[in-house]
Amino acid sequence: RASALQAEGRGFESLSAHEKKKPHPTPFLDGEGSFSFTPMKHPVRHYLSKFKYFIALAIFFVSIGFIGEHSITERIKRKQEIATLQSKIAEQQRKFEEDHHELELLKSDPDAVRRVAREKYFMKRSNEDVFIIEDE
Repeated sequence: RASALQAEGRGFESLSAHEKKKPHPTPFLDGEGSFSFTPMKHPVRHYLSKFKYFIALAIFFVSIGFIGEHSITERIKRKQEIATLQSKIAEQQRKFEEDHHELELLKSDPDAVRRVAREKYFMKRSNEDVFIIEDE
């Protein structure tokens, strides 16, 4: 940049304080119309400083998404657990309805009491013999 200014007839004194201190890290047009490149001293540091807010946000979202008890992975596990528990609840409600129906039947029908006593508890009348046949 200084050589370009000298070619134009302006001296180094006409540069601002900012232009004197900082070399240009990117390509720029010099006085002859061609590109010139000043190499960066610390490219990694420059890259990190350029994207520091993006990197901070990325770290924040990763920590929220995958670390801790309120992470996305934990939420997915809890949703699966809720689904299995809801299916178990539905099964228990179905069994409750069946048992409630059978109880109402037992309260109102004496033949149902005899049937349940014979089938579940293997009871018999005094003049009967009970044979239990098990399937193999």
